[in-house]
Amino acid sequence: GSSGSSGKALGSKEIPKGAENCLEGLIFVITGVLESIERDEAKSLIERYGGKVTGNVSKKTNYLVMGRDSGQSKSDKAAALGTKIIDEDGLLNLIRTMPGKKSKYEIAVETE
Repeated sequence: GSSGSSGKALGSKEIPKGAENCLEGLIFVITGVLESIERDEAKSLIERYGGKVTGNVSKKTNYLVMGRDSGQSKSDKAAALGTKIIDEDGLLNLIRTMPGKKSKYEIAVETE
């Protein structure tokens, strides 16, 4: 980490390259304004790695990605349901560290 930079520029963060399908089966809700990537960008990033983005927190939601100015109701609901609350860094970290998974199609081919 470099220090001494004043203010974060949008898009200054390096988007990690994750393993294939590393977010397979995970459901995310994005709320608020993320620091360096647009919400649409975060959404397509999650989907690229096999994850799903929904609009509202439910029992099925695995992660709530919270940015600035996010609604209190979503984080309250996430806390009540036991959904993990992460920020943009947490999301990028997930992509960086989660092991890749084979797609359901590949698994099906192997088991025949």
